Amino acid sequence: MERQRVAEELHKPARRRYKRRKYDIRGIDETWQADLVEMIPYSKENKDFHYLLTVIDIFSKYAWAVPVKSKSEFSKQGSYKWLNILPNLLKVYNSRKHRTTGIEPKNVNQANEREVKRRFPNEKSPAKKTKFKVGDKVRISKIKNVFEKGYTPNWSTEIFTITPVIKTNPITYHLKDYYDKPVSGGFYEIEIHKTLFPEIYLVEKVLKKSGKRVFVKWLGFSDEHNSWINKNEIL
Repeated sequence: MERQRVAEELHKPARRRYKRRKYDIRGIDETWQADLVEMIPYSKENKDFHYLLTVIDIFSKYAWAVPVKSKSEFSKQGSYKWLNILPNLLKVYNSRKHRTTGIEPKNVNQANEREVKRRFPNEKSPAKKTKFKVGDKVRISKIKNVFEKGYTPNWSTEIFTITPVIKTNPITYHLKDYYDKPVSGGFYEIEIHKTLFPEIYLVEKVLKKSGKRVFVKWLGFSDEHNSWINKNEIL
C-alpha cells in the first residue's frame, strides 16, 4: 500500500504555468536576461556550434542570439540547420509588436522610454500566507520536456528540507539537500510539495545479497551512501 502511495506522490501532476515574481525595471539596458540553449544534437549541421546564447533586454524586449561552440566562450522539412535562419528569426521577433509594450522591440529607445514604462502592468497584491514552514520535507517539480516518457516521475525522488521562507510576492522557499547543502535559488510554492513519506528512500539497484540482507544503491544518492539493509525493509 505504501509503495503505491509513494508512486502516486511521485507522479502527481506538476504545473508548468504559474505566477512569478515581477521585475522592477526602470529603463532600457538596466537588466538583461540570458540563457544558454543546448543545440548539441544539431551541431554537425551547424558548423560545430553546440550552444545558442540568448539575451533579452527586459524593458524593451529586444532580443539577441549568438551561436557559440562551447560553454567557455529548428526544424524545417526534416532539417535542423538553425544557424542560417537565426538572423531572420531575430529580425522577425524584434519587428513584431510585443504584447506587453504594444511596440516593436527595435523601436523602443530612450526618447519613448517613459511612455513604454507606463504600459507595463502595475500588479501589487499582498503576499499570501505561507503554505510550508521551515523544516518541512518536500519534493521538487521535474517539468518534463516533450521527449520524456509519461511514466517518468513528475517530482524528485530526492527529498529536500525547507530552510528560510522568503516573503517575496509570490512567496519563495529556500531548500537544503540530504547533506545539508543549500540548493541554489528559490522555489515557488507550486514548484514543491510536502512529502507524506519523508523517511522512505527509493532503492535504485540491489548490488549484493547475503542471507536476509541486501547491499543497495539509493536512488539520487552517490555510491558512498550504498548500504546494507534487511530484505524486509524493502517495500
